[in-house]
Amino acid sequence: MNNLSAFAKISIVTIAFIFTACNKSAKWTSSATVSSQTYNSFSVIGNYDITGAKNDAEVGICWNDTGSPNLDDGNYNEFISTSGNLNFLIENVYANHTYYIRPFVYREDGTALLYGDEISTTTPPVPAFDNCTLTTGEVELGGTVYSMTAMSSILTSQSYKLSVTTSDFDFTFHFKEEPQSGVYIHDNAPDYLQDFQFYMSVQHLDGSGNCTYYGSQEQALHVNNNNGIIELSFCELEATTSGSCTSTILLSGALSL
Repeated sequence: MNNLSAFAKISIVTIAFIFTACNKSAKWTSSATVSSQTYNSFSVIGNYDITGAKNDAEVGICWNDTGSPNLDDGNYNEFISTSGNLNFLIENVYANHTYYIRPFVYREDGTALLYGDEISTTTPPVPAFDNCTLTTGEVELGGTVYSMTAMSSILTSQSYKLSVTTSDFDFTFHFKEEPQSGVYIHDNAPDYLQDFQFYMSVQHLDGSGNCTYYGSQEQALHVNNNNGIIELSFCELEATTSGSCTSTILLSGALSL
């Protein structure tokens, strides 16, 4: 009886020790704050308490635009050996858009994923152009202003298209999917459109020809999408062509759906 009683006491002590150890690692905590943001990026500081960790612990942040972000959404992670702060920069996000962020910690033994409290941030709107004045429904080409009709939209199996047609020319903007508010750059390989890239074709410019826009990151297309009402704004886009059109024309304007 005495031996059995002693064994029972040892077992109880062992179980209590394991329970305490698990509780200790389960109390690891994480928190996040947004330190800065622009219309297409934001920085997050993650604070991680892994007191008592014997090995490196995996920590990081998750984010999305629907709430309750997890590892299936956008995420960054690092391994740390002591408690402390980490800085994360999330780029290529939409302007005037709300994002939700949660920090996380993997328990040291890998048996649990612990999320911290969720926070949110809303990026500012796309900044206004500072080198030209835009009027919705007008496009300026080489000093001549043309009145534009409203754009039409169509979703194909390959891209989302926004088009506008006048007696002088046709504009077609190709996106991977319906563009959200943000700044888009030209994609020189339209067969491989990615997020935040677009391809623009201009037909019948100067009365004939088939002109295609080629540009750089500095020549961006600004998009504002207000519940499906889309406006495209561009200033000093450079149109080059191998057809009968003028070889280089600077474009500026504002078009709406």
